[in-house]
Amino acid sequence: MATRNYTRGNSANEISIAATIGTPGIAHTSVALHRGTGQKLIIAESGIDSGNIPKTAFGTAPDLENCKIIVVTAIDFSDIDPANWESARQNLFTRYGMSGGLSGAQVYNHDTDDVTVFLDGQLIIVTKVIILL
Repeated sequence: MATRNYTRGNSANEISIAATIGTPGIAHTSVALHRGTGQKLIIAESGIDSGNIPKTAFGTAPDLENCKIIVVTAIDFSDIDPANWESARQNLFTRYGMSGGLSGAQVYNHDTDDVTVFLDGQLIIVTKVIILL
């Protein structure tokens, strides 16, 4: 799994995340904040169909020291002809947007090794880890 970095800086600006998922499947996205202390907090979840999450603020830069964001998107292709599952996976796009920190507005797409395939391609899980520097 490929990790990415987002520089939060030290300002009091709110840092936000949003998710846009493009798939013919049924998608669900969950965003969790993991603190260096081991505490985990779900900060946003999509509805059960699109996987999209609107821009959601989750803290200020000083409050997010030693934290990372883990975004998990589950996509179910069971409503699609199995002959098209591979094509649907290949054409999937994920855009996880971060803003408010020193890095400004950044978009993170999934990398090949962020995708885990289950049930012969019927279900895939995309996991993106973003370390807050």
